[in-house]
Amino acid sequence: MRDGSGPIAVALGLLLLFLPLFWMGGMMGFGMGAGVLFWAVLALLLYYAIAGGDSGQKDALRVLRERYARGEITREEFLRMKEEIGG
Repeated sequence: MRDGSGPIAVALGLLLLFLPLFWMGGMMGFGMGAGVLFWAVLALLLYYAIAGGDSGQKDALRVLRERYARGEITREEFLRMKEEIGG
């Protein structure tokens, strides 16, 4: 997802999926819940590592806007380059 809500949706989905394990009661319920929580956090970290490639595009657009603001490129060049990087 381009707006950054992807990791949040994944985290909420995992939480709702495994939340009943925390209410099983006793030590076994907590132990299972803690294990699931560990894997959920690991999955979320992996998702951030994989989906983090989008930050390069944001940096490129930021640099392009700065160059346009400084007058280094024309409006036509700005629009063409912005389209090329997908911004």
